[in-house]
Amino acid sequence: MRFHLPILHRLSDALRKRDWFGIGFELFVVVLGVMLGLQASRWAAEREDREYRRQIIGSLDRTLGDYEYEGRRMHDHITASLDEYKRRTAAGEHPAPPVFVLPGLERAPTRAWEAMVETGVARSIEPALLFRLALLFDRADSWGDKYERYNFFTEQQVTPFKNDQAHFYSPNGSLKPAFAAHIGQLSDLLALSDQMGKDAVEIRQLLKTPNAAKAGNLSGPDLPMKG
Repeated sequence: MRFHLPILHRLSDALRKRDWFGIGFELFVVVLGVMLGLQASRWAAEREDREYRRQIIGSLDRTLGDYEYEGRRMHDHITASLDEYKRRTAAGEHPAPPVFVLPGLERAPTRAWEAMVETGVARSIEPALLFRLALLFDRADSWGDKYERYNFFTEQQVTPFKNDQAHFYSPNGSLKPAFAAHIGQLSDLLALSDQMGKDAVEIRQLLKTPNAAKAGNLSGPDLPMKG
């Protein structure tokens, strides 16, 4: 079975007639069609890329919102526990060391950032903002490591002995060094969590700031993308 394309018929006819203008016109039409097809494919790919980036940025914003919300919640819980412990020890009591537990969560969420790095979207973000994001999620990894160590000690040495004062205090009534260090770790977690929450608030604002030009601000009209 033969397939006949009109443009090939016209080109063949032009060649037989030595119609050089006709030949040039037909070739121009072919080249133009190919170029338009390639451009249309490029436009479609760019639209898909912009939509994917928009989704990634949206996911990043939600992740930062979680940092902001959980940061406030952890701050309130930890400071209340530490204040209560100080109040009771100042009153001459020997309470169990204060503890902070995240049920079902051992590390801060970093999936949005990992997706940005793995897919290359992160390369499109302004360098100053990219640095701040990298620093935030590096702190999140550090917080996760600290919390895992803290929680392991809590589960092994604090929770099972909550009603045993002798486990936490020396005969002279002073808190044993291991548990004093444990309270210090809780304070470190609080400080790092507060910093992460502060960073999240500021970065979320930058993500929503149009036409900002200074270091750390954005340069694009809609998203913090270069170019």
